[in-house]
Amino acid sequence: MSFKSFSKTLLIGVFVFAFTGIAFAQSSVAGRIFFRVDSATFKPVSGIQVKCFRIDVKESCGTAVTDSAGKFSFSGIDAAATFGLGLSGEGYAATYFPEMAVSNPRAQNLFIEISKGDGKEAAEDTLRKGIAGEGLSADEKAQRDKDELDRQSKFEGIIDIKARTERMEKLMAEGNAAFNSGDFATAEVKYKQGYETDPEYLGSAPTFLVNRSKALKNKGVDNYNAAVKTKNKAEISKQRTGLIADLMEAVKVSLKTLELTGGEISLDSIHAENNKKNATEARKSIIDSFKILGQLNVTFPANTEEEAKGAVDLHMSIMKFIPEDPGVLSSLMLSLYNKAIWGDDPSYQKSLNYGAYYLKKAPSDHNRRAAVKQMVELLQTENGLKAQPIN
Repeated sequence: MSFKSFSKTLLIGVFVFAFTGIAFAQSSVAGRIFFRVDSATFKPVSGIQVKCFRIDVKESCGTAVTDSAGKFSFSGIDAAATFGLGLSGEGYAATYFPEMAVSNPRAQNLFIEISKGDGKEAAEDTLRKGIAGEGLSADEKAQRDKDELDRQSKFEGIIDIKARTERMEKLMAEGNAAFNSGDFATAEVKYKQGYETDPEYLGSAPTFLVNRSKALKNKGVDNYNAAVKTKNKAEISKQRTGLIADLMEAVKVSLKTLELTGGEISLDSIHAENNKKNATEARKSIIDSFKILGQLNVTFPANTEEEAKGAVDLHMSIMKFIPEDPGVLSSLMLSLYNKAIWGDDPSYQKSLNYGAYYLKKAPSDHNRRAAVKQMVELLQTENGLKAQPIN
């Protein structure tokens, strides 16, 4: 038995660069300005005018313009001073950063978010009033300042984004090179490492997952086909076991892709179009894997009660995204039967229900049709059950 190789077309991850940390003396103020692209992506903004105001005395501490990394800095400020910042730039709304002591360690590594707007610059008096919290009670001003410190703490977590991004791009490139050269084992490892770098980031995680799924399938198929050519029974058996394990892992990895992307991306995100492709590829990977598992006449293991339950749970999760594929339906039917054998009697009925549904949906030449038909008849005669519509 042999199988042809699967598609080797890879999807390119979408990455958005952020920025790295910087450090200055205590008599300096520095930071970076960014625009929030989506909940997980921050883009540095260049060309923003940043005016620094002393609040303890009515003096200016300079004007700066952000560079390509969104960075700005001011030096030579009295270490005992308090300051605030006024921001403006073409295409962005004027805003300010509230009063803070120069001695605060965060004053040397500020993260300031800016939003789209008319680009007009606010008057200095208006900015100073906002910075100083004019019109706020003492409690309101204290709460405002606390909220800003909390916000700065949260933003600290993004300072390593560039390092993570560079690592992911390197792993994606190495994985793609290995895949395209036929070294699927190395490709699978690189994609796995890339995914684990930032497993929740929609700009990379789904692409790493779907590419890893392809590498797993190709690795298993190639190793098995090579073993068949040797005619060595022990090697064929070993690689058959490896192929089954790779296919089952590919199914789990593809399911994670669908769970991350929601199957059908509707979010207004820069990653939406790429992840629609990822979701499509993940579905195809699952269907292909079940097709080969059917040819091998195996289903997910049920050697323990826990394994049997896990196999059913996995299939039911897949059904949310792929509800009518014959390979998935037949495998679910068998997994439910295995779960029933472990003492879950209601699963006999569910197994029959999905078996009957499979017989309605599957083509006449599907490779598991005869086996499913036999089990359906067994459940009807030996267990005295009647098929019911699935929910």
